[in-house]
Amino acid sequence: IIQAWMYGKIIIYSDEDGVYISEDVEGDTRNRDKLLSSISFFDIKDAKELSFQLEHELPTALEINEYRRCLEKKIEEYFYTKDYSSTYLGVKLECWIKAYTFFYKLAKESVEIIEEFSKKSMLEALMNNGISYEEAKIVLSIFEYRRSSEDIYDAFLIPQDENVIFVPNIYVNIDPSRAMMSIFGTNEKSKIEQKGEAFEGYLNSLIRKCGIKVISNVKGKLGEEIYEIDLLFQIDNILFVCECKTQSQHEDMRGYFRNLKELDYYIAKFKRNIDFFFNNEKGKKIIETQLKEKQMDISSIEKIEYVYISNIFFTQVIYDYIYITDAVTVYRYFKRQPSLVHEIIPKDKQYNIYRLFTEFYEGPITGQMFIKLLMNKEKEIELNNRRICVWQNKTMERFQLSVERLAVNSNSNYLLN
Repeated sequence: IIQAWMYGKIIIYSDEDGVYISEDVEGDTRNRDKLLSSISFFDIKDAKELSFQLEHELPTALEINEYRRCLEKKIEEYFYTKDYSSTYLGVKLECWIKAYTFFYKLAKESVEIIEEFSKKSMLEALMNNGISYEEAKIVLSIFEYRRSSEDIYDAFLIPQDENVIFVPNIYVNIDPSRAMMSIFGTNEKSKIEQKGEAFEGYLNSLIRKCGIKVISNVKGKLGEEIYEIDLLFQIDNILFVCECKTQSQHEDMRGYFRNLKELDYYIAKFKRNIDFFFNNEKGKKIIETQLKEKQMDISSIEKIEYVYISNIFFTQVIYDYIYITDAVTVYRYFKRQPSLVHEIIPKDKQYNIYRLFTEFYEGPITGQMFIKLLMNKEKEIELNNRRICVWQNKTMERFQLSVERLAVNSNSNYLLN
């Protein structure tokens, strides 16, 4: 409700049956777009969690091992790396995994509603789990709740003099990979740029494995200004010029607007780099030299397309002349794997799988087909749009509320009870 007050057009009214919220989204699709841009993320997250529930009914010891394994896989996806020795806030990824697994084990084995430990014993316990003294001190410091902490899911140890209070039921509801993204993303010392570099490397490797020549990190300088193109690759007679950025997956409207502001900034910077490398003589020579070094056929290039690739989904198809896409779409295309819809039936422990838009994944990879797939986003958005009402209905039911929504570009109203 607060999000609607802050960002939407609403009317609140009441009668003898209760309080009603009427939200007018005519001409204002921001709430819809916020939900749409989260769907792909939650689809993947829910599919993983449900498949875990269907496949694993494990005793505690095996469940803890599975928790660690799943966390490692999520880190590979979120941080685009299998190098667990890379450090964030002075602590190796490997040790972050050990720390979260330690607290998960502690939570699962606890029989108390609230646990209290001395900071010294907690430090020793982390060290006994393979974390160095210096790294254990940093971890405990970050996990300890302070006024500057984002929330209790990032910093779940509540200080009490020389002790800390630990609530097992809170901890088991933490998604550690998301918590890590939040912790690293809000700290200037986290070296979060390592994630951006790993993201570029991930896309480079994905495309190269299809036999396509890729150029990464093309850099140029004019005076004091530095310019850069993240990825260049050629398919048929089309040269694709890409900007690759990692952003935090939003959960609310404030996060959605933050990402839109970031998109404005990144696109403006991308256009600045494009202008240098494709309209300035010095920049053109740098691109030409790079293409020759990779033995790419410059004479065959008839068209240049510009693509912004994020790790999150945006509803925009084109921003000025730049295509907007995401890593999942790029992965599907180059792996030749169509988008899937999973119908999950927990009672029977089975899936029904439907493949979408298979025409983009049949036959060889072509530049024109890739462009058509990027333009196809509106079809996927239309498909996902039908699911929003179902989500809203379930959400409102949780709080025993009703909402009247005026449909976009429609004279019809429908009431979710």
